[in-house]
Amino acid sequence: METQFARGSMRDPRAGEMAFHEWHARWWQARVVEPHTLRGDASSIKNHVLPHWADWEMRAVTRMEVQSWIRALVEKGVGASAIKRAYNLLSSIMRAAVDDDVIAVSPCRNIDLPQIAIKPPQWFTLDQAQSIID
Repeated sequence: METQFARGSMRDPRAGEMAFHEWHARWWQARVVEPHTLRGDASSIKNHVLPHWADWEMRAVTRMEVQSWIRALVEKGVGASAIKRAYNLLSSIMRAAVDDDVIAVSPCRNIDLPQIAIKPPQWFTLDQAQSIID
């Protein structure tokens, strides 16, 4: 069994006992993104992701728990775009955990997200267009 661990063909089942906030810290330090993206992501994680998931064991996060978290954000009145950003960050964190053999599969699969309202284009009236031209 130790040989399988050494070769990487077997995952350490205790790796999933790691607290989410510990894995998040490792993941955050390894990210390569633009500074503007980093600031927005930090805000989303601070406001929406860590308050819920920080003390969870990585292995305890299930697909149903993720879906329930999304529902709770909707019920709190968090906007659809903010929910999508928070979910995408959680999903990235979990994919990295799968890639590093912390967990076997990502719980961020087949999650229903709120629809982001698409605003119809706003057109200038003839008077507005004429005043711009003038």
